[in-house]
Amino acid sequence: MDQNIWLIVGAILLDGLAGLAGGLLPQAFVQRHITSLLAFAAGTLISATFLDLLPHALSSGAPASQILAAALAGFTCFYAIETFIGSHAAGQGGHKHDTIGPMLLIGDAIHNATDGIALAAAFLIDVKTGLATTLAVLVHELPQEIGDYAILIGHGYSRGRALFWLFLVQLSAFVGAAAALWVASLAHASSPLLLSVSAGGFLYIASANLLPELHRQKQGGAVSKLLAFCSGLGTIAILEILLK
Repeated sequence: MDQNIWLIVGAILLDGLAGLAGGLLPQAFVQRHITSLLAFAAGTLISATFLDLLPHALSSGAPASQILAAALAGFTCFYAIETFIGSHAAGQGGHKHDTIGPMLLIGDAIHNATDGIALAAAFLIDVKTGLATTLAVLVHELPQEIGDYAILIGHGYSRGRALFWLFLVQLSAFVGAAAALWVASLAHASSPLLLSVSAGGFLYIASANLLPELHRQKQGGAVSKLLAFCSGLGTIAILEILLK
């Protein structure tokens, strides 16, 4: 358990660095590779869901109906959170410009907390699952946080202020991880269910956020997008084979 905790902390710190990528990476690099990053991230999330998280949860001995219901609950919770945050920001009327930054940061904090839950639940299963989940979290965090940084800059935040607030919201991942460890300490059987909830969340992010955004991107052709997506799928598959 002690080793797993340090692995969880390390994974969250890496996730935090990815969260600051928007302000740290050269903008020319971001603009040139954002489409490939989105496609690769979508592939890794979907591959991690179906090749790693759900298979491990199903092999735990818990009833398949419970595992799949937990995954559905995770998908639904992510949809509900995003719908609530989005509708609240849109309902501000003339003050939308002033509230979009805080609402984005609140949504980002919730998202990072769920990343912390996913990382903790994965490392509680085994190191291989934890590493695959870490990779999936990192690669989807990059394009999302780059987008968040751009939105904050566009709404009047200075570079330093945007990075400061993005750094603070990254800390919510530790809160999510601590909550997952606490729940798992109360009932060891909850780990597969937490993993399933994370799988549902990953599937939602890929299907409702990354893939639609990828379709809106005019940069890059269909073949290059498909290759990047398949590379994401293959990366998790290869990781699964190497770490067996």
